[in-house]
Amino acid sequence: MLSLPFLLCTALAFAASALALAVPRAVSGFPDPVVDPFYSQPSNIASYSLGQIIDTRATVSTFASPSLEKSYQIKFRSQNAQKQPIAAVTTVLVPTKKTLSSSGQASMLSFQNFQDSVTLSCSPSWAYVANSGSPAALAANLEAPIVNGWALDQGYYVSIPDHEGPSSSFISGTNAGHIVLDGIRAALTSEGLSTKTQIGMYGYSGGANAGVFASSLAPSYAKELNVVGVSLGGTPVSPQDTFYQLNGGFASGLAGAGAVGIASAYPDVQQYLDTHINAKGKPVIAGLKSDGTCVGQVVAEYGFINFFDLITPNQDFLLVAPARKALAKETLLQTQASYTVPVPKHPRFIYHALTDELVPFNSSQLYIQEQCAGGADIRSIVYPVGEHITTEILGIPSALAFLGSAFAGTLGSVACGTIIPDTPLGSAASVKVLGSARDSALQKAKSDGSWNL
Repeated sequence: MLSLPFLLCTALAFAASALALAVPRAVSGFPDPVVDPFYSQPSNIASYSLGQIIDTRATVSTFASPSLEKSYQIKFRSQNAQKQPIAAVTTVLVPTKKTLSSSGQASMLSFQNFQDSVTLSCSPSWAYVANSGSPAALAANLEAPIVNGWALDQGYYVSIPDHEGPSSSFISGTNAGHIVLDGIRAALTSEGLSTKTQIGMYGYSGGANAGVFASSLAPSYAKELNVVGVSLGGTPVSPQDTFYQLNGGFASGLAGAGAVGIASAYPDVQQYLDTHINAKGKPVIAGLKSDGTCVGQVVAEYGFINFFDLITPNQDFLLVAPARKALAKETLLQTQASYTVPVPKHPRFIYHALTDELVPFNSSQLYIQEQCAGGADIRSIVYPVGEHITTEILGIPSALAFLGSAFAGTLGSVACGTIIPDTPLGSAASVKVLGSARDSALQKAKSDGSWNL
């Protein structure tokens, strides 16, 4: 029996292809990021400080509503996994009403989209320009209108980083964490907001990988930021474990994209793949990296591939020295890491399905155990039944309830690892958090896979 994620991603792939035929590939002033000079790397990038603004431009947003005053993109300085300077992009949403905390501080949500692909044309910033023709627009605008619409209604600013960066380094959490945090810095500067501004983060799946690394890096890399809460669901804390679960299955394209993404962040891994990729593998890798191959196509067109067969000699290339070294830096499991994994003290909410077919449940639970042993503040929900995508839908009310309480300063304290009550769709509590329209939209998404708000 085909799973809902496979059917949804297949539908997204066909719909994206139809959209590409029906809509011009570039709205005026916003061409494909592959050729758009706004995404280019300045020759003097090293002269900028982390988070410093390089350029800005206004956009017409897919999140248009009475709660949105304006939207725009910021190009800013960050650094990649090798700590080399890069220019990255974030999309900023400014609320019409600006809510202040009891201490007089503004609030900002950093929303990490699950880009899950390895081409710049799938960048969230392009997908969130109205009528851009982005091949990622459908997938990028599934849960995003729910979460970001909620944030704007609350009076929170929003930053949506292109967390894979200019090299599209999918699943390199170190790279992504830097970009998320520097994107927040740039957004705060642009809006004239204090570093005391309350920062929350949201991410699911590939977006949660970026979010969990940003959370982990924040106390050292961006210690000036006031992080009050981080919500993470279906979180890949170990690229190695996730690759093994995906490889050869219906969503094996995500494993291949992950290998390509890690290689783009680690030159030694790239050199190994370039040297050992065989004739069978070259068109697969080229296809994954081709313009317009976004998450729907990655899953629908590159399923049931054993990526170890694309290397000569055929072998588990995660075990070769360059990959082992990179993966030991790109895991948040202390049992796999070559460094001391940080234990941030800000509150976190982590949810996962026991039966998640894409991202390993056991790895996520081990992460919680290791973090709690170090004194973390984590509360969680385990969904006993649910696929990866259905669990995202189920978890949104609880995730936003958590973030709302974090911004309001009403979370309270719990023992680390505490399983908290779910906020079920259709309940009075869910409607109170989301509003009736968003709650109904998520119920419909759970029922038939449609996400129309």
